[in-house]
Amino acid sequence: MVGGHHRLLRNMTPRGPSSNSDMEVDMDAVNTSRLSLRPVQLTDLEELYALSRMPEVNLFNPSGPDRSIDEARERLEDWLRDWETDGIGYCTARMLESDAYVGYVGLAARTFRDERVLNLAYRIRPEFQGSGLVTEACRALIEAARPRWSGHRIRVLTKQDNTPSIAVATRLGFTHAPDLDDTPDPGDINLFLDLCRQEARTGGSFSGGTRCAGVPDDDASDKA
Repeated sequence: MVGGHHRLLRNMTPRGPSSNSDMEVDMDAVNTSRLSLRPVQLTDLEELYALSRMPEVNLFNPSGPDRSIDEARERLEDWLRDWETDGIGYCTARMLESDAYVGYVGLAARTFRDERVLNLAYRIRPEFQGSGLVTEACRALIEAARPRWSGHRIRVLTKQDNTPSIAVATRLGFTHAPDLDDTPDPGDINLFLDLCRQEARTGGSFSGGTRCAGVPDDDASDKA
């Protein structure tokens, strides 16, 4: 049911040509040292719309801000359907101590060149940028998704001049795939991270021989 997030632990088979596995992901309660990450809900609408209207968060957004709250609602309802269909999607991020709205971050199942991938996306309020919260949130959600989505890739689509997002992706272990940068906008670039089984994260391989790498630990230079 779109709009209801009472239990988001799902037994789902993601749409796509190559998967027949159980893709249940428990993201009801993902906390980091500073953040609470919860699946988006319709009650997030006004905060999401206000976020989308901020010029600072649209610097690299080709679609620009939402033109109306109805447009924001349509986008939010699409995200709710992601959770219903695939058992994974975008999350609302709030500060643990104050419950202040930070923005959204998450992984949504998408098809890229006939391959089922997870799309990593986020937007946060300007006052929280440069604090390491994005990397912290992304790392936690990637680890939450890893057990059920091992063998899949996570994709980041961004702009060549979006230095902060490229830095976040690189810090998380993503690598640029220039041979896949054939999007309609020549300024777009694709970065990917291969997910592996939890037990193989330290550098082994899984079926097919794909090299596995865990998400690097935080370091003192993390500012995005």
